[in-house]
Amino acid sequence: MPTFVVRGGLVFQAPIGDVFRGLHFDPSGWTKDIRRIHYFVMPLYEPTAGHVSFSFARVLGGSGGGRGDRWWSFPPDDRTAPFKEIRRLVARDAIPWLERFGSAKALARRMREITPTLDGPYVSQAVGLSLILTGDIRDGLKELRAFGDRVRKDPNPHPWLSDMAAKLEELRAVAEVDPADALRRLREWRLKALLELRLDPWSRSD
Repeated sequence: MPTFVVRGGLVFQAPIGDVFRGLHFDPSGWTKDIRRIHYFVMPLYEPTAGHVSFSFARVLGGSGGGRGDRWWSFPPDDRTAPFKEIRRLVARDAIPWLERFGSAKALARRMREITPTLDGPYVSQAVGLSLILTGDIRDGLKELRAFGDRVRKDPNPHPWLSDMAAKLEELRAVAEVDPADALRRLREWRLKALLELRLDPWSRSD
């Protein structure tokens, strides 16, 4: 994986663009020798992108195209033993998937392929903001408006959902008047996310 960088349990593609792409070795709560490996894409231009999220992810080696679970054992006497199989699955499954969803434009077109049975708030947010970022202001605003309507119809929305809706409603109002200002805000959210994630956008793999 010559274009990837290792940072602790993260292995991510560099340099980092608008979409953070990589793999995460998720430790078990019971033993450090057991890990689950997610490969994920994460839009950085969202107001909630300050931590690594697996909202749009697959599990390496999981059943059903990565929708099922799979835990990997790294025995203390030979921690390299699983990597032959991991490398095979990364090349076969993870890399093509990460490349397919590697830009805001790709996310705008294909986001619902990642979660075909779940059209929840994170999907609507990602699609709407991706459309705006790529210049499709009208459809992006339509997506955000539908998201806001859904939250308003909920008689008891979660506080985090109401907070998300308020931020997106503010962005939508700005975009309707000044699309350039809306794009500037998306860029600011991206920089904020990189800072909170402690990531250098120009990380190098060498």
